[in-house]
Amino acid sequence: MFLEDESTHAVVISLEKERMDRRLREVFQNVRLRFERFSPMLQEHFRLLLKEQQTFEDEVECASLTHSVDLMDSERRLDVMDWLHIQQASLFTDIGKTGPIDAVQEQKELIAKIYGSSKSLPGNPRDFTLYDFFDINKELKLEGEEHFKLLEAMGIAPNTNMRTFFNLHAGWTYGLLQNETEISQEVKVLASLHHILEGVNPDGLVDLSSEILMIPSLGRPLERKEIWTVLFDKYQAQRAPHRGNQTHQAAIAWLRRFVNEPDLINKRGVQLQPYPEWLHSLLNTCITELDEGFKKSQENERALAVNE
Repeated sequence: MFLEDESTHAVVISLEKERMDRRLREVFQNVRLRFERFSPMLQEHFRLLLKEQQTFEDEVECASLTHSVDLMDSERRLDVMDWLHIQQASLFTDIGKTGPIDAVQEQKELIAKIYGSSKSLPGNPRDFTLYDFFDINKELKLEGEEHFKLLEAMGIAPNTNMRTFFNLHAGWTYGLLQNETEISQEVKVLASLHHILEGVNPDGLVDLSSEILMIPSLGRPLERKEIWTVLFDKYQAQRAPHRGNQTHQAAIAWLRRFVNEPDLINKRGVQLQPYPEWLHSLLNTCITELDEGFKKSQENERALAVNE
């Protein structure tokens, strides 16, 4: 009987893996990447991310925002390959939410559950520690305080504030992507810098002492590609029903406050303020383009519906 149950369980796991791989192949094929060419390590991290369905679908929604690029970038400041890179990067930004490259399975699963928690902290993440997080999310606690032991083995103390913890995933993303031959260096950098406005700068990818914010590994400064990747990520976070659950207009208003109101920025602990004037101007320009492009896209959809 035991062997029969074990065999049934193995079949269920195999079918689930097949279902996830089919979904992942489909998503990445849409952006000209082959999931089967990712390393076994990265494939496994994506399967774990897919279990946190909302997190992965957020990335898919981010990538789909680029479908309106003709309306957002009517002057063609970026070319087709630039937009493809942004689209690809949007699918990788949160892979670090499954933990670092050297994490053991138990650590990866715990980290994925922490990031996937549906319970919001009742205030600024900087004011709460991992102790507080587990008091709020008691169902994630493991017997014998094993959850803290798993984190401490990674150098993460229980009194780490949640903003610091949440910011770790950008660096973990870069570590996971670094040796992947299917993914271009442009995409690896784009995905890893999606929190650069908060001063999260994995592996010192951006030279913050440079007025033009040089990215040495790419031989160019931070530019529109990075800005659009950042804005899509933040916009989708505001729109997603399980996160901000905001309307388009409310999400755009939030982006403008984030860029232009120091009080809001300081509360979030942003370290790049004051932004160089060129960056401040570019951020506002891209937010306007995002707003206008979305509205035009909606108008086009309504016109098509009327004609059908």
